[in-house]
Amino acid sequence: MNVMQLCLLIPDKLPTQRKISENNQQSISLSLTLAMQSLDLDCQAQAIANIDRALALLPTSKLFSPSLNQNNTRQYQEALDYDDYFNVRHVQSDEPDTCLLKSILVTYRCFLTLELQSNHFNSEKIEIQRQGFRVYFLLLARTYNLSLE
Repeated sequence: MNVMQLCLLIPDKLPTQRKISENNQQSISLSLTLAMQSLDLDCQAQAIANIDRALALLPTSKLFSPSLNQNNTRQYQEALDYDDYFNVRHVQSDEPDTCLLKSILVTYRCFLTLELQSNHFNSEKIEIQRQGFRVYFLLLARTYNLSLE
């Protein structure tokens, strides 16, 4: 399995409503469309291929560590240990729109990979998780004022 690090925007930097640049509008819209289509595929390998295409469409954004005043506190160090354990990195970005979408796509891709590698998952719970991803993708489309085709 190709391990991808999950980059998460720090919570207080999450957009609630945002106008995206024209440069990013088309790639984000197409990536969201591919993600939505992948939810309806019966074949996890095809769905993973869709997600890989969706990720490839998104521009690379500059990521940098959040500026925290508490870098040396015990709580901050524990948070870093947690992030390392789960292969997560909290970041700030000059392109939070693409960073947020990438983090959800990477998470969905990992879910699909787990589903592909195991036949022991409860199909009802898998469907609930898929619906959760659908809601996230629709929420992003609404946040960025995009219509998905």
